[in-house]
Amino acid sequence: MRKKRLQNIILCVLCVIAVLSVSLVSSGCQKKEAPKTGDPTATADPATSGDPTSSGTGDAGGDSGGDTGGGAEAGGIPSEEISIPASDRNILYGKLYDPSQMLETDAESDSSASQSQETQIAAQKYPLVILLHALDGSYRDWGKLPAKLVAKGYAVFAMDLRGHGKSAYKEGSDSGLSWREFEESDWKKYPRDITQVIDFFAHTEDYPQVNAKQVSIVGASIGANTALVAGLKNLSSVKTVIALSPGEDYKGIKPGSQLVTYNHPILFLVSQSDTYAYNSTQVLYRLASGEKAIHLYKNIGHGTDMLHNDPKVEGSIVDWIVKYMPGNAFFEVKPSASKP
Repeated sequence: MRKKRLQNIILCVLCVIAVLSVSLVSSGCQKKEAPKTGDPTATADPATSGDPTSSGTGDAGGDSGGDTGGGAEAGGIPSEEISIPASDRNILYGKLYDPSQMLETDAESDSSASQSQETQIAAQKYPLVILLHALDGSYRDWGKLPAKLVAKGYAVFAMDLRGHGKSAYKEGSDSGLSWREFEESDWKKYPRDITQVIDFFAHTEDYPQVNAKQVSIVGASIGANTALVAGLKNLSSVKTVIALSPGEDYKGIKPGSQLVTYNHPILFLVSQSDTYAYNSTQVLYRLASGEKAIHLYKNIGHGTDMLHNDPKVEGSIVDWIVKYMPGNAFFEVKPSASKP
C-alpha cells in the first residue's frame, strides 16, 4: 500500500514537471518571434548614401509624392502650373508663384479697389527666380523659399528637371524617360532646358508679369551645376547664380573653367561634411571671375536638405538676390493701402 502511494506521488511530480516544461517552451518561442524595434545596429540602405548624384528612392520619374496642389509646399501662396515644351518636345514642368496672383486676389476681395489700381497691378513686372532641385528631387523641395521671394517682389518658377516628375514626359505622350535611363547626351540638355525656360517667359504673351530680362537661378547639387552653366549661356539676362552643394562634375555637367567668363555675382553654399561638394566648391570659387562669396556650414546635409536643416540658408539666398537683383517694390503696396 505504501509502495503504491509512493508511485502515485512520483507520477504526480512527473506530470507537474511536464506541464511546466511545455509552458516554458511555449513562452520561449513567443519571445523569440516578437518583432524588434529601434534596433541600434540598423544601418542606412547603401543605395541611398554616398554619391549625391545617385539615388535609390523615388518612382520612375523621380517624383516620389503626389501633387499637393495649391502651393502648400511653398508656404501656401497661390501658384499656377506651367508646362513648357522643349525643342525636342519634352515637357519642362513647373509651378509659377508671383505677386500678381496675390495682388489680384486682394483686389477682388476689396470692393473699394479702383480701376486705376487694378490697371497698376496688371502693368507690374517681376524679376524671375528659377529654382532647380537636386537629382531625384522635385519642384516641391524648396520649402518656404518661393513664398519668401514672392514677398520681396519676385516671380518664382520652381521646376521639375528633365527626367523628373512631369518633366519626364514628351508633349502629348503618356510615356516618359526617367533620369535613371539617361545617357550622357540627355544630361547635357539640362542647361539648354533652362535657356528655353527663360526664352519662353521672354516671348510668351501669357505671363506679361514675368520679367525674363532680370533672372536669378538657384540650384542644388546637379541643379547647381546646371544653374552655373545656364548662367554662362545667358549672360545678358541671368544677373546672379546661387549654387548649393555644386560639384566639379555631376553627370558630365562641368562648370569648371567656363566660370572665368561669367562676371556676375555667384553665391556658393556648402556643408563642410559634404566632402565632394565642399572640395569642388573651393575649386569653383577660385575659378569664378566676378563678385563671389562662400557660405560654409558644418553638417547640414546636401543640396536642398541644407534649407531644411538650417534656416540661415534660406535667409542668405533671399538677401543675396535682393542685393544683386532687386525685386519689384510695388508688391509692398496693397490695393487697400490707399483707403482713407
